[in-house]
Amino acid sequence: MTKVTNVGVQPLVLNPGFVSLLPGVEVDVENWDALKKHPITKFYLDNGTLSLDGAPEGSDDESERKDDLIARIKDLGGKADKRSSVEKLEAQLVEAQQRASIVEALRSLEVEYDDKATTDELKELLAKNNNPAE
Repeated sequence: MTKVTNVGVQPLVLNPGFVSLLPGVEVDVENWDALKKHPITKFYLDNGTLSLDGAPEGSDDESERKDDLIARIKDLGGKADKRSSVEKLEAQLVEAQQRASIVEALRSLEVEYDDKATTDELKELLAKNNNPAE
């Protein structure tokens, strides 16, 4: 079993299994292997609303971790390769998340951008359009 804690301010419901967590409450989750793959659970883990105190033995298998990271990177429009180390994939995920948030901000400002632009170029474009007086 894995202990998870809701560190947010709102109650959470995790699927499958409909585990309900009030803020500040820690529970033992029996079906963590299935639950951790659910998009809602991944979202809570990514944004820090859900905290893990320990994973069941064998669940942090490197291959499984790589598969998860690769899937998340690809969901954000990035490219990843299973030959990469977990550390490199984690760095790529951070980059993909950063790029996705910049692209979303550019879209909300209705700014045109080149899909092939680097993250740094997109940052510059966003800064330029957030501060048009400069």
